[in-house]
Amino acid sequence: MNSIIDVKNGSKLSLKSPSVLCKVPRDGRRQQRPFQLSNGGPGRLEVLVSYVGHGISVSPERLDISPGRALGVIVNLETKSDQFTDVVLKWSEQEQERTFTIKICRSA
Repeated sequence: MNSIIDVKNGSKLSLKSPSVLCKVPRDGRRQQRPFQLSNGGPGRLEVLVSYVGHGISVSPERLDISPGRALGVIVNLETKSDQFTDVVLKWSEQEQERTFTIKICRSA
């Protein structure tokens, strides 16, 4: 994985730490937050996407990204979702299992 972009605000998330905080203000409606994941490596990249928390879902839950390509994942947040939820990405890179967590904080 060479980058993860929060499409809503155009920011590139740092992969140097195992997690990053993403603040999503509540607006009284169901919200969708798109993220773009790109593969800068030489081989195919299979990413498993899961979540932790109430009122959150992701689609799709599995991405198969070709070298030099990017695919999107949509995080769905219900109006009454937990204040803190996580999106967990898992993949293998150079024969090592990697995990990256997007920690979502819902603020008023």
